[in-house]
Amino acid sequence: RLFRVVINAFVCSMFSEKQLNPECLLSHCIIAPMLVLDPFLPANVTLKELPSLSPSFATAKELLLMNKPLNPSTTVSVSPCFITSTHVLCFKLCQMCLCVLQTTDKEAPGLIRMQSLAYLSGFPPSFKETEQLRAKLPSAVTNKIKQFELYSEASIALLHLKTPQDFTDLTQQAKKNLTLDGNELTISPGYLFWDLTAISQSKQDEDVSASRFEDNEELRYSLRSVERHAPWVRHIFIVTNGQIPSWLNLDNPRVTVVTHQDIFLNYSHLPTFSSPAIETHIHRIPGLSQKFIYLNDDVMFGKDVWPDDFYSHSKGQKVYLTWPVPNCAEGCPGSWIKDGYCDKACNNSACDWDGGDCLGAAGNTGGANGPVWQFAGGVGGMGGMSYCNQGCANSWLADKFCDQACNVLSCGFDVGDCGQEHFGELHRVTLLKNQSLYTLPVGEVKPYFSFAGLARRVSEAQTEFGTPKPYPLNAAIERPMTSKLLDSISKIRKSEGQVEPPGAPEGAPVGRKLQHFISSDRGFLPWERRKYFQDLLEEEERLQKELMYETDGAAMGRRLQDTFADSLRYVNKLLNSQFGFTSRKVPAHMPHMIDRLIMQELQDTFPEEFDKTSAHRVRHSEDMQFAFSYFYFLMSAQQQLNVSEVFDEIDTDHSGVLSDREIRTLATRIHELPLSLQDLTGLEQMLINCSKTLPTNLTQLHLVNPTQEAYYDPSMPPVTKGLVLHCKPITERIHKAFRDQNKYKFEIMGEEEIAFKMVRTNVSHVVGQLDDIRKNPRKFICLNDNIDHSHKDAATVKAVLRDFYESMFPLPSQFELPREYRNRFLHMEELQEWRVYRDKLKFWTHCVLVTLVVFTVLSFFAEPSLPKFHCEVHPSHVSS
Repeated sequence: RLFRVVINAFVCSMFSEKQLNPECLLSHCIIAPMLVLDPFLPANVTLKELPSLSPSFATAKELLLMNKPLNPSTTVSVSPCFITSTHVLCFKLCQMCLCVLQTTDKEAPGLIRMQSLAYLSGFPPSFKETEQLRAKLPSAVTNKIKQFELYSEASIALLHLKTPQDFTDLTQQAKKNLTLDGNELTISPGYLFWDLTAISQSKQDEDVSASRFEDNEELRYSLRSVERHAPWVRHIFIVTNGQIPSWLNLDNPRVTVVTHQDIFLNYSHLPTFSSPAIETHIHRIPGLSQKFIYLNDDVMFGKDVWPDDFYSHSKGQKVYLTWPVPNCAEGCPGSWIKDGYCDKACNNSACDWDGGDCLGAAGNTGGANGPVWQFAGGVGGMGGMSYCNQGCANSWLADKFCDQACNVLSCGFDVGDCGQEHFGELHRVTLLKNQSLYTLPVGEVKPYFSFAGLARRVSEAQTEFGTPKPYPLNAAIERPMTSKLLDSISKIRKSEGQVEPPGAPEGAPVGRKLQHFISSDRGFLPWERRKYFQDLLEEEERLQKELMYETDGAAMGRRLQDTFADSLRYVNKLLNSQFGFTSRKVPAHMPHMIDRLIMQELQDTFPEEFDKTSAHRVRHSEDMQFAFSYFYFLMSAQQQLNVSEVFDEIDTDHSGVLSDREIRTLATRIHELPLSLQDLTGLEQMLINCSKTLPTNLTQLHLVNPTQEAYYDPSMPPVTKGLVLHCKPITERIHKAFRDQNKYKFEIMGEEEIAFKMVRTNVSHVVGQLDDIRKNPRKFICLNDNIDHSHKDAATVKAVLRDFYESMFPLPSQFELPREYRNRFLHMEELQEWRVYRDKLKFWTHCVLVTLVVFTVLSFFAEPSLPKFHCEVHPSHVSS
């Protein structure tokens, strides 16, 4: 698709006020002095001919012909242009005339990179005039611009550069030192766009939708599930942005509310609404144990769980994996990356040029010597299909992981991953010793090969003086596995014999190339043969394919939102560069046990990437996904071999010196079996030679109270740890035989105990999902809110969810207040202010009470004593 950009200097007279000032939510969004005509101008029109089409084009400065992005998220580079105004012209002759806007937000869909435009920001907002700012700019900036426009309201300036190279120079200068009045200046690239509907739609996705912030009181029921099914949990930390649930019992000693300020190292990253940014810091919660369990509020336990559901000392961390990471590019499964074959669909920067297969001599693009069996997703017979069944991608087949959606006939029952009990429904081909060509019945495309006639399974076998038994092979000519790409022929004269079009192209290997086949059955009418509607037909075909294999998110949530999918690709690319290329899967949305030390080691490995994630306000395509990055770092980290530990392992009597028996054990570890006499004597000779060349202080370095060993060879020295560590031929063979091992132990688990449901607005569908959980309870349950809260049925769906929660966890937990009570404060800042006031009031009250007590005591003891009087009473005689 092509479109025309006309650069003008007139005010648009037909746009409404809303069109002239469109609501744009992107960063540094301004109206550009351009028009998009889609379609209007003929392909051969020039700038001089524009005024003849309309007088309104008399002031046009430049005319650009560009490719229209078919994918809204594609960025297209265009040639530099010259702009003289910030207004736009629209006229009645246009079939489609759109305002052009500019932004620095490169993540928005439908953008086109302008090489000669740059944004300048960071200068003080006191600059209101263009010439005032120009006079203050450093010469490094003014020497490279031909025009300069100031947008004082947004505190940005638009630079029109002389050459595209000037942008690179300015960017490098800004990284070194580019300041103005003490403020650091920033140079950003400029992007053009015109489709505001695509921008608005992308900004209303699930990253900022109401479903991500709607409170369905999942936290209340999640705490109930913890108390019921995981009573061994000692303490619960609830991380919020300061909010306090009205029902939460803050006086319970087992629960603590943690704010973002308590865990974020850089306060400039706050406030944030990005869960990956918050997850980056949760291991910094004060008082958190080394191993802790992390779960979101929409995750709960459905059955009793114990620590060994997450970690065991014998097998290590248990990792629950689900669906594969999204392809790095369309039509490029992960199994194609770095497979020794250059795939066109993978030959791009997002896929690291097919993992290096398309770089240099490794770029084998097939042909006569190319690999014959090249199948989509690693499985043959699928051609260009992406899914063999609804909810089952081809790349999930034969991955040693049972996917229930793939356990059907059309997918070959997951190619054996789910067992062989249904293989009787497939066509069986028994492989024979002397046969290499097999024919399938007509219409049969999913056979399986049986090796029963070639090999037998035994529990134990021993051979002695065995002689290989030869199998004579019948000579045969293999059919060439090639396809013929035929030319389109409108007329052909019928004749006897084979008809072959002249100049037929060379054969192409069967397999991946057929995925790019475009049907030539477009019709016979002139406008069809000339492909006037080629773009519409391609768009229709693309939409039909998407609708054919569009899966419901309820099936383990395998249909991804763009931001989450992009971030997975981003992390996967980082892991590829760090640990090598391999197919990876996404950890399940469930509770995860995290080790603080391993998480810190991961962040020390990718410090810049985690700092960028922490700085994102909302979800971003370059986020470090918490569980995905953690578990694959845990499974990929290697521990360098320690020869000293190998010596300790072989030294079974812990004497510090290897005996003849232990030397033989060492020989079995570094040589192939069966051992020969030459292997043993060669090993002993290496030790003897090293003992002669190494100084005594090295060979006896680790020897403490040596045990006198009697060797068969009297010239054999004591084989101490020091001798082995400093004997280079021995250490080289040990490194070659043992190699590096995984630093952490882990065990891959399946999806049997995981129930992930994507809750949408369809009431009947939600009821069916919840009934499935009732019938098949799992240990880990996640009800992901994807409800359209503006829909009329949203309230009904929420009522159904509440009823389900109450049916599963009807009893209040100890973390809840009684029904008749509510928290007085709903934010931690208010609560902390009140606590400060309360503590001050308590302090001064105590001070006053102590003062009164002291004053009373002092008053009592300071009171003067009264004089004592003694009276004597004499009895009087009374006479009658």
